[in-house]
Amino acid sequence: MRLITFLLFSVITFLITSNANAGRIAIEHITFDLEKLDAKNLGIIIWDQREMVSDRSQPESFLGYHRSITGIAYGHITKSQKSFAGILETKINQAYAQNDSKVGFISMSPYENEGDLLHKINTSSFDKVLVLRMNKFIFDGVAKVEFVVDVETIIYNGQGEVLYQNNVSNKTPMGSAGKIKKTVPANIKSNIEGIMNDNALHSALRKSYSNNTPSVEMDVILTKEGEEIEGKIIEITETSIKYKSATQLSGPIRNITADKVFMIKYGDGTKEVISKP
Repeated sequence: MRLITFLLFSVITFLITSNANAGRIAIEHITFDLEKLDAKNLGIIIWDQREMVSDRSQPESFLGYHRSITGIAYGHITKSQKSFAGILETKINQAYAQNDSKVGFISMSPYENEGDLLHKINTSSFDKVLVLRMNKFIFDGVAKVEFVVDVETIIYNGQGEVLYQNNVSNKTPMGSAGKIKKTVPANIKSNIEGIMNDNALHSALRKSYSNNTPSVEMDVILTKEGEEIEGKIIEITETSIKYKSATQLSGPIRNITADKVFMIKYGDGTKEVISKP
């Protein structure tokens, strides 16, 4: 009796503690049919914020769960073991290249936060940045499974101000768990195409916001030689000051050595002495 109990306990423990990546699903063959973007100098961020990935309980390649009738969850990952967000980025880039839409991408880790996001946008060279924040994008179920989606689409300008925001949330029945190798890629395809081909999103990307967004208060770098440089301070270190020129806020980051700078006058009216003349 004790032996049977021990064996049962061992089996259950093995099932629970075994690698969650019980299955692999090929999604690398997916091709997206995306409409041409009428937007210049656009950056895209695919940000995986699914809870089980951002808390590191599942890998970045995670796709979803198939659960046994006893409640044990068997995780599934991409067949290549590459990150899901990375595969989406590659496939979206390929789709836009096919229709001559010129876009760039900014990498964003699931483990980074909002501050990291805004810093990357502010220090990028893009005029607009489209962020796809995936809060949920998985399949889950027992005998029958469903595809669960919760994705925020947010457009930022180069200064990190929100120009447009929308949320796509739905649950789609996928049928039998035995068909997930076919139904998962199909659901990924249909959901991404629905999000990226949305008319409101395209309209927001085409729209000029120059008259609708608040003016940006410039910082002023005052050098020891009396020169005044207008721009936005990006970073101050012991040896240098990184900034963007007022005439090229979406342009490159510039540097000036700290020993050449007397003071910085910030846009909010405060001042900071860097080095005495």
